[in-house]
Amino acid sequence: MRLKLWLVSVVLLMVTSVSYASDNKRIKIVSQEWLGYTNSDGTGLYWEIVKAVFQPLNVPLTLEVLPWKRAKHLVRKQEASAYLGDYFYPNADAFLYPQWHLSVEEDVIVVFARGSLDWEEQQLSSLVNKKVAWVRGYGFEKGFLKDIPLELVEVDSAEQGMKLLKKGRVSALIDYPSSMASSELLATDAFVTEVAKKGEKLYVVFSNTESSNTLIEMFDTHMPQLIQSGELKQIYLTHGQDYEAYMSSIGE
Repeated sequence: MRLKLWLVSVVLLMVTSVSYASDNKRIKIVSQEWLGYTNSDGTGLYWEIVKAVFQPLNVPLTLEVLPWKRAKHLVRKQEASAYLGDYFYPNADAFLYPQWHLSVEEDVIVVFARGSLDWEEQQLSSLVNKKVAWVRGYGFEKGFLKDIPLELVEVDSAEQGMKLLKKGRVSALIDYPSSMASSELLATDAFVTEVAKKGEKLYVVFSNTESSNTLIEMFDTHMPQLIQSGELKQIYLTHGQDYEAYMSSIGE
């Protein structure tokens, strides 16, 4: 019986995907550029997973790199179909989420000048009343930092935040390791890097439209197939990411 239901589901998705192709319903997926995940040339872990899901189903894709806040805004206003790499927010009426997550995020890290914060003793509390920078739209102030009174300095990129940190205009920068991997500052002893928050599940976040329900069904049906075929593992390994960590997160 399960096999028959699965076959019916696949056939229905194939019919729907043909409809997408024949009607030229190109879907636009947006994200901030994260090196190794959403590169500006259309490569990277997240782009490759999205293409592996939708291209075999004949869904025409447009992939675009935008500032994070702009990407979320377009999806919220239904001017783009989805954006990549955000948490699940159960009360976010403007968005829809698939059951399957895209990845488990990197740990969020904090970078600060050596000796400027008492991180070892106070951890996040050492940021109280300090100027702290992160990329515009990340929303850390609504999440794990919501109870920490600090002065937020929003920046357009981790690189801009590192420049402010170097000049002493902020006390700390909070971001992801992949965003700061090329920073020369991290190679010196003048700055300290600590884990501010352990990584959580990240999702493809869809606009709240009727067509998104079909796209979500495609995503949730095809992701297990990518796992069973070994294609998802190959995508992860090709991009140097921890596939076992992703598999361990399933069902949590």
